[in-house]
Amino acid sequence: MALDAIRPGGTVVTFGVLGRSSTLQIDIRKFYLRHTRLIGIHNAAKSYLREAIEFMVSRGVKPFISRVATVKEAPSLHELMESRGVVGKVVMIHEWD
Repeated sequence: MALDAIRPGGTVVTFGVLGRSSTLQIDIRKFYLRHTRLIGIHNAAKSYLREAIEFMVSRGVKPFISRVATVKEAPSLHELMESRGVVGKVVMIHEWD
């Protein structure tokens, strides 16, 4: 989905892998035809994450939030993420009494 959404000349940055499989099939022609780049980050320093967030905020990039749930739903959300049943991000909120 990121390759279809990226502008020509843009960059796709990926970090963190959920689920049992880290294998992904990519049509490499999408990179060449749209002049895009793929950058993978493993175990990045806080400064890299901070820089990525600042970049996204300055460009108006917003994450796709697929679900907002309470902390009580955490076990079922983890199962959903591990089964790769989530597209985008899941946000957990705490309901304060």
